Amino acid sequence: MAIAELERKMIEKWCRTRVPEEHQDEVKVVAEFRGNSATIVDARSPCDEELGPEWTRVRVAKLTRDLASGRWKLFARDPTCIFWG
Repeated sequence: MAIAELERKMIEKWCRTRVPEEHQDEVKVVAEFRGNSATIVDARSPCDEELGPEWTRVRVAKLTRDLASGRWKLFARDPTCIFWG
């Protein structure tokens, strides 16, 4: 079951408000949606032109909707890139 459009908009708005506007050309917090989960990503602008135009992306947290209860579960990423809840 996909995340409802209203919830997607709320998560996206939360992400946009994490970084002040004057710094959003360097740092962004974005959400990536898949099925019943949203992954929160810290995105950083390229620091060296030789590395190309791609932003560096680090997944920092994951929100998953429990289909049985309808409640959200928050999972944090550990240093080995595994999400724990």
